[in-house]
Amino acid sequence: VGLRLMGPTFCGAETIGLIEVDFYGGGSENNTQLNMRHAYVKLFWPHCKLTLLAGQTWDVVHPQNMPTINYTVGWWCGNVGFRRPQLRLSKGIGLGTCTTGLLEVAALRTVTGRNTPFTPTFEDTGEDAGFPTLQGRLSISHDVAKGRTLVLGVSGHWGHEEFDQNAAGAARDLETWSVGADWVVPIGSALTLKGEIWFGRNMDAYLGGIAQGVNAAVAGAEREIDAAGGWLALQLKANSCLTFAAGGGLDDPDDADLAPGNRSHNAFGFVNGWFRPAKRIGFGLELSYWITEYVGLSDGDSLRVQFAIKYDF
Repeated sequence: VGLRLMGPTFCGAETIGLIEVDFYGGGSENNTQLNMRHAYVKLFWPHCKLTLLAGQTWDVVHPQNMPTINYTVGWWCGNVGFRRPQLRLSKGIGLGTCTTGLLEVAALRTVTGRNTPFTPTFEDTGEDAGFPTLQGRLSISHDVAKGRTLVLGVSGHWGHEEFDQNAAGAARDLETWSVGADWVVPIGSALTLKGEIWFGRNMDAYLGGIAQGVNAAVAGAEREIDAAGGWLALQLKANSCLTFAAGGGLDDPDDADLAPGNRSHNAFGFVNGWFRPAKRIGFGLELSYWITEYVGLSDGDSLRVQFAIKYDF
């Protein structure tokens, strides 16, 4: 549920505001709490295709999302990227009648959720680092037909966390970084191939590494966990009422960086369909299979069936 505001022109720029929340903020099944998704102000100068955004929204890096009914859209299983506070500058680049480029750079809050016991107020290790994470993406979009656009992008990020080791102020800096590519490829008039591939280090804040970013099994010898992954999905718009999708993803941390009992491999596949009998209402059904491997433990698997009713507005 959200509110989009269109404000007055400022120094030649269109002003836009957005606040959006959902109900995944915690609580019980019948007493949920609000979760902030987006909250930003955006200035757009159309004559030079320049945008300045300040506030919380999606990461610049790894921007595609899987066409799955599952709320987590493949997080911890190949799809990385989340929402966080940022200051972003975007510049559109004209490359012809049907082709445009886009360069995006941003400084973002390093949100990790990890505390170290030697800081008086238990600061987040990302906040304790003292400066933001940097992200960037370069993409090309080409209109292949009406409503059909080919998108190719490359992106990456770099930042670090500060782990305080004792009350005297000794600390270790641990990096977080990633590089990746993303694509949306129309095939004919009804098929679309989407996907991402990435490699990174200390990726848990980006929902990679199967929620494992730092191996802290030995105090004072914490080390980053390397991981690689990606996902691929195919969508078919059969007609105005029926849409189908199938795909899968995997997240594969480096076993050499893991401790016994850690998750060493996560993969899943899914197939779903949406039936839209009216313009704004949709009924979705999805079947997915998940498998997780562990260091020194037996594998775990799960078969899921999910049903959803959605109203777009």
